[in-house]
Amino acid sequence: MKPPTRIAPLSGRVPNMPEHEAPPSAADFDSLNGVMSAYQSQLIFLQQENAQLHA
Repeated sequence: MKPPTRIAPLSGRVPNMPEHEAPPSAADFDSLNGVMSAYQSQLIFLQQENAQLHA
């Protein structure tokens, strides 16, 4: 499993930038994909644990 990457702010703004919405960058999507895959693997693990406990 690769180490967690630094998550960009949810607003998509970079500090010290003028107040306007920046379009999502590739790094934003990579961060989101990393979070989603970690969430999914944790969910699968918990479902397996739950199945064993109630077997």
